[in-house]
Amino acid sequence: MNLIFDEGAKQDLAEAKTYYNKEKKGLGLEFLNAVEAGLDTLRTFPQGSPIVIGSFRQFFLRRFPYTLIYAIEETHLFIVAVAHQNRAPDYWHDRIE
Repeated sequence: MNLIFDEGAKQDLAEAKTYYNKEKKGLGLEFLNAVEAGLDTLRTFPQGSPIVIGSFRQFFLRRFPYTLIYAIEETHLFIVAVAHQNRAPDYWHDRIE
């Protein structure tokens, strides 16, 4: 299944990668690998995550405190946010309205 990222989700991802790279060399790449592993799971089991609002679902990453917020569309998964679990958890709601 194809993936389409909201521009805000792309920014979330870039900011998290930058943060982790500042914390420790190579940690940003490890974060991206965790995101890719999560996306692989979503491609295989798109309906395996709980719905959080409307048709949007959440998938918790392993190792990192981030959640992938997504919707299942006819031909793709729409990733609306790569959200930190402890920072303003509902900030992405304006992206779905």
